[in-house]
Amino acid sequence: MRFTSFSLLGLLVALSVVCVGCTAVDYTRGQMQKYDNATSYHITELPNGMKIAVRVDKYQFFANPMPLKDEGMSALRFIAKEQAARRGRSIRPIADEDVMYSTGRNVLLGTTTWSGTAVVSYAN
Repeated sequence: MRFTSFSLLGLLVALSVVCVGCTAVDYTRGQMQKYDNATSYHITELPNGMKIAVRVDKYQFFANPMPLKDEGMSALRFIAKEQAARRGRSIRPIADEDVMYSTGRNVLLGTTTWSGTAVVSYAN
């Protein structure tokens, strides 16, 4: 079977579309700070709180985004509380509905990504 340059190009374009279509939305507009080996975050100060963006990247041989979603939501809440405490403040609880998030998969590297953002209000 002979491949023509057109069929090889079509295959590469299709593979690129599949790979790009599986990426998570990036909610941050600034420099991410490393929290741990898998987690990074960005804080934007607001008058009565902060906007937090968190990204969690994990290698998974078989993609399973549900545990990563739970880990990402937990990391977002924990980092928000920690950052507020550093500012001498406490935050109002963050409901699941307050978090805008996305999951994606890089099939070439085998990593699954959770990316989320929320506006957090100070309690005091």
